[in-house]
Amino acid sequence: GPSTAGSVARGLVDKAIWIESADSVGFSMGFTCTAFIAEDDAAKFLYWYPSGSLANVMDSEVRGRIQQVAAEVAAKYPLDQLRAKKQEIADGVKRDVTNFFALRGVTVTTVGMFGGMTYENPAIQKAIDETFIAQQLKVVAEAKFEAQKKENDRIQLEAEANAEKARREAQGQSEARKLTAAA
Repeated sequence: GPSTAGSVARGLVDKAIWIESADSVGFSMGFTCTAFIAEDDAAKFLYWYPSGSLANVMDSEVRGRIQQVAAEVAAKYPLDQLRAKKQEIADGVKRDVTNFFALRGVTVTTVGMFGGMTYENPAIQKAIDETFIAQQLKVVAEAKFEAQKKENDRIQLEAEANAEKARREAQGQSEARKLTAAA
């Protein structure tokens, strides 16, 4: 029943899925998966899995299938593009695993990713972190630059407005003197 799903999910949580990008960078991703066997599917499940253990099926076959599909999607992209494709991997895995195991009497209720990508080579994570920090600093610097530009534009507009006001006042005084002189 559904109570098995909780223990099955815990069984999968502590075993990350290891895959490679198109440019052969190894990394792991965490997946969580829950499933149950509906009463109507019990005979079908037992036909495919005579041992009758959903936990064993989850730990071996479901895990293997998740790894296979995640690896197929990951192999399409180099690492720098792959970080943006996590949703595509999650969706592909969920679709495949749900459909594949439904035919074998297993109702997969959830398939999701947790945590980020962990790289075999720690230097990669360090480089990604440094790049991210540099990008953030650049964003901050650009924001400060834009703010300074706006402030400079404001100061210039204010100076031009003051100059225009002074010119008009001077022009007005000059015309007033002409009128006085004419009178």
